[in-house]
Amino acid sequence: MTAEPASEGGQAASASAAGPSWPPGVQPIAHTADLGFDVEAPSLELCFARTAAALFRSFVPRRQPDGAEPATVELDVHADRLDELMVAWLEELLYLSEVREIVLTGFVVRGVDAGRVTGQASGWKAGPGTQYSGPAIKGVTRHGLVVERKGAAWHARVFVDV
Repeated sequence: MTAEPASEGGQAASASAAGPSWPPGVQPIAHTADLGFDVEAPSLELCFARTAAALFRSFVPRRQPDGAEPATVELDVHADRLDELMVAWLEELLYLSEVREIVLTGFVVRGVDAGRVTGQASGWKAGPGTQYSGPAIKGVTRHGLVVERKGAAWHARVFVDV
């Protein structure tokens, strides 16, 4: 799955955590105890998709093993504020990945509005020998959290506890 910018009309947007490099519009941030990401995108939907891709890119295997069973999860997440919606979105993805034992690499955001984000994440079922490429994410922090429009683009800054 490759990243596809959404139109200004708020159409679905996708981003991928697979591959050797960070998703487009993502810059990792060095931090002493946490891991952070600066994300830019032309739409809010793509900003949410790219942030999810950055989060999972930090620890998932770079490629799907041969014969791995595909898996998808549907998401419908709510929060009162936009920044809290980002946290809830990322935490729900981490939770579903862990409890369903799915390596998530593809993220589609269908809509972000009025305290709600809807979308889908895809990947594959983790097997007994699945080896992750980075440290486990303990949770999404609110330290330095930003989700805002800057000119024609959306910007997010997110830190996670590793």
